[in-house]
Amino acid sequence: MLHRHARPRRAALIISLLAPVLFVAACGGSSAGDTEADANSALTSEFDEEALYKAAQSEDAATLYTPQTEESSQALVDAFKEKYPEIKEVQILRLSTVELGQRYEKERDSGVVAGDVVMSTDPNFMLAMDKKGYFADLSPTVLPNITQWPEEYVTDTFIRTVGGFPLGVIYNTDALGEDPFQDWSDLLDPKLKERLTIVDPRAIGTYQILANMLYEEYGADFLKGIASQVGTVVTSSIPGSQGVAAGEADALWVTNEAVRISLSKEGAPVKLFIPDYTTGSEHAAAISTATTKPNTARLFMNFLMSEDGQEAYAASGFSVLGPDVPGTVPQPEKYVSAWEQALNLPEERLNEIYGILGLQ
Repeated sequence: MLHRHARPRRAALIISLLAPVLFVAACGGSSAGDTEADANSALTSEFDEEALYKAAQSEDAATLYTPQTEESSQALVDAFKEKYPEIKEVQILRLSTVELGQRYEKERDSGVVAGDVVMSTDPNFMLAMDKKGYFADLSPTVLPNITQWPEEYVTDTFIRTVGGFPLGVIYNTDALGEDPFQDWSDLLDPKLKERLTIVDPRAIGTYQILANMLYEEYGADFLKGIASQVGTVVTSSIPGSQGVAAGEADALWVTNEAVRISLSKEGAPVKLFIPDYTTGSEHAAAISTATTKPNTARLFMNFLMSEDGQEAYAASGFSVLGPDVPGTVPQPEKYVSAWEQALNLPEERLNEIYGILGLQ
């Protein structure tokens, strides 16, 4: 049996990592009070798949809180339902990471457990909820698939990364051709003058991390050059990417492959360039304490950590189980973990970056 992993150290709050709102499935909450003891007992018993499956069939529909794309979230739920067809429907509440975190914390603070399984790309949200005791303890007894998960991605109460999605530049191939980028420095090409859109990093933690990485790698002058190219600043990569697809801009800093795929399926002339040196949105996952659907929640989390679950959820991104998981891709050669960076991001540097980009 694996040893229990030390909880990650806490850090000052940074602005949450944002993913746009695409859809919300209805979900109902339950009072935590009288059900907490029973729920905690069900969350700590030995994992017996047959017994859990039988018990889960009498539970109400569980709810997944997630910032992931509609396509990936629904693919995961569909794959789970294929494996466990007698379980009631798993409902999906999809919000931006900021909105999801605010809603979940407000609900839990008031004694309501509406999200049975919660995902987030914000390390500080996960650490804060862990500190409040809102996440159930995890171990190989609770989730046997933990034993195949790399140790550095497991904490006492949540899985740090259940799917990662590297960041890059989406561009219009009609305007720029098929392969205009070889490195981040190509964003300074004069032909992008006022044709470059950037996502405002102030509200999006992953983009703050990437901006700081570029500052350290290329220096302040590089970011000044980026600022001189900017025609539009947006608050989310979804409308920014749509603008590129419509020809309103030639390129967007930054987004991920899941966004590109959704636009390409609509026939948009876009491609995504992902440099070797980058970071990405890394999705963490936990089970809520006092959930009234503990059996469904455990089966769902354990399935998420299986190869079939990873194939469904992490498609177009990378899985910590490795690139052999169908549909996933290897991490870029110089990929930097957003988690490691987020816990050491100096506020003074961020303010300097915002000033350079003309965002203050």
